[in-house]
Amino acid sequence: RSQGLDNLFYPALNRMALELALHGGNPDWPGFDATHVAEARATLLAKTTADPDFWSVTNLVEMDLYEAVAAQELSLRRGPIECGLQDLHARLPCSTEWRSVADQGELVLAPYIQRSSDSDREAAQALLALVKGYAA
Repeated sequence: RSQGLDNLFYPALNRMALELALHGGNPDWPGFDATHVAEARATLLAKTTADPDFWSVTNLVEMDLYEAVAAQELSLRRGPIECGLQDLHARLPCSTEWRSVADQGELVLAPYIQRSSDSDREAAQALLALVKGYAA
């Protein structure tokens, strides 16, 4: 951040994933810092606009997923997240990259499945199955 690097989104997304692994589904967790999320999204959108690649597009979908999990609204936001994953897979079905997406999904969603409501649990299981299927 202090150096003005254009890849702020990368460590920010990793931090968000770890926060969710630890706290996702916990009603006492206050959620992400909104300023940090906005900064990460801005740098990610800039990267996707200027030089899109598999990871930048995937990271946009992951960011939507993370925000939905943090808000405990995954079942409500599942449709657009699923569509984003399906669209990306239709364009880039390479299984090597999808294995990493599935691993990240497991890190975030497996703990959430244990702590979430029935509807969010079902959405998390479906999304995780989707990316694991792409990785197979």
